[in-house]
Amino acid sequence: DIDIHLRGYHYVLTAAMHLKDLKNMEKYLTEFEEFRYSNYKKFNENSRIISFLYVHSGRLNQVVITGNFEEGLKQIPRTLKRLKKYQDKLDDHKILVFYFKIAWIHFGANQIKKAIFYLNKIVNKDMLNLREDLQYYSRLMFLMCQYELQDFESVEYSLKSFRSFFERTKDHNPAQISTLNLFKALAKAAPFDHKDIMKDYLVELEKLSEDPLQQLSISYLDLISWLKAKITRRSLAEVLKGSEGI
Repeated sequence: DIDIHLRGYHYVLTAAMHLKDLKNMEKYLTEFEEFRYSNYKKFNENSRIISFLYVHSGRLNQVVITGNFEEGLKQIPRTLKRLKKYQDKLDDHKILVFYFKIAWIHFGANQIKKAIFYLNKIVNKDMLNLREDLQYYSRLMFLMCQYELQDFESVEYSLKSFRSFFERTKDHNPAQISTLNLFKALAKAAPFDHKDIMKDYLVELEKLSEDPLQQLSISYLDLISWLKAKITRRSLAEVLKGSEGI
């Protein structure tokens, strides 16, 4: 069954993403692309939509874990074109997950205002059934964007603006709480203290990353790599590509 094959590739690619297993991600994404190309004429409309969701998600996830953000920017127009084509047949959550990945790629490519543009599509979406984790991580990335712009007043303002959401959100996990506390600390401190604050939170998040229960959370928003980039004054792409560590 074609749809079973599509879902099988998706599950393998998702696991590779969370494990940051680049070797298997490249292998199975290539296989998936070939399977899709060879069988596309046999797909019904539902299969075409599913294949779009899974292949394009796999492509963007590969960009996220490799740090090839400039290459990722070239893929985004194709993804947006397909999203527009199928938007009436997709639930809002699936579309917003793509916006989150697209925001992260723009963030990694240092196109911060473009990242904010896509994050606003999530943060300003009034949906009671939208998964809280997506809303939570979108707000955290929003704070990262404002910090990148060195707009520290806006970081403080956004923390206050997001407070009611953070307070009513259920089931905070330690990684989320630690990240939120990081920005609270940065907002209160003088800029020359920021590096030391980041070093402290980096240690804390790296300890949390050793817990399998927290690894999934940390994989959604790679704050560890971002902190390493800020501390060592490198780009996020350089850190993800394995440049010299701290």
